[in-house]
Amino acid sequence: MSTRIPTSSELETRVVELYLAGEGKASIRSQTGVSAWVLYRILDDHGVKRRPRGTRSKSRRFRWSDDQLREMCEARERLPVAVVEQMYGMDDTTLWRHAKRLGYGSKRQKLPWDQLFFARNSATVAYWAGFLMADGCVTVRSPRSTQLTLGLSELDRGHLEAFREALNSEHAIQERPGTVVNVGGRTGHSRPHVTLTVSGDGSLATDLRRWGIVPNKTRNWVEPDVPRRLLRHYLRGWFDGDGTLSFHDIRNQYFKVTGHREALRWYLRQLQGLGHPGDAYFTKSPPASVACDMRINGRWQVLRIAGLLYRKGDLCLGRKWVIAHNSDWRRRGHVLRFRRR
Repeated sequence: MSTRIPTSSELETRVVELYLAGEGKASIRSQTGVSAWVLYRILDDHGVKRRPRGTRSKSRRFRWSDDQLREMCEARERLPVAVVEQMYGMDDTTLWRHAKRLGYGSKRQKLPWDQLFFARNSATVAYWAGFLMADGCVTVRSPRSTQLTLGLSELDRGHLEAFREALNSEHAIQERPGTVVNVGGRTGHSRPHVTLTVSGDGSLATDLRRWGIVPNKTRNWVEPDVPRRLLRHYLRGWFDGDGTLSFHDIRNQYFKVTGHREALRWYLRQLQGLGHPGDAYFTKSPPASVACDMRINGRWQVLRIAGLLYRKGDLCLGRKWVIAHNSDWRRRGHVLRFRRR
């Protein structure tokens, strides 16, 4: 039995006329209701030669050349799906079909990086784990596939490059333009930002969970297991990602970290364990949110906390630690009777 979909002569004539008039595939499909497969079969039956790839139809639907498709396929092997779809305006399923036709593998190429990085215990690992606790995003796609993304403002591109170097990664840093944002009825523009994405197997999710980094961590708090000797590095990384330190204005001096309320209570307990003798103020959470600010006020309180977390030569986001250039920083030991731990 024939599997050909029956079509009337009037429909076939209409399809051929539209194609010869310069209409593209999507335009013809929307006007006649035929599928792409039926469209090509009608053209073949009537001896109509298809337009070469890389030409524009009358409806301005672009037909990609094989060279352009190869460029997309190579990008697909090294970039996240969402990025490739946005760059070329083509869904991943369609691009996968072209990749298969052009001889590319069905699986994405995984660029090398140090996938045992977060399984180690070192000051560098603890710092970046703390930073990811603030600004990182982990996605568990399957029991054997985990994706980790870190996004920062374009101003901090050098810090993202330092993270990539620490991972010994060859992944490209992606640039994203600023967008229009609306908060509380007020409209503004976000700054351009840069992102780095790496992929690993299920062990990556396990290693990150030990540091408290889990999917949707803003709502799902998992207490990290950080060795005490690495605690100040972890807390410093967390502060660099989601913290603010104001010290120069004598009327407004504070140490502030933003995040999940329970996570910030844990952060405060660790600060107290390192030697901070005071408490902190927690702001009220917005409706339907568990996020808030933990704020510690006072010149000497801020100076003490900075001294607990930072020492000269430590890995840090430099613009967050301008306090180290203040004259009070150099004499903090006399003012606070500060003793290193």
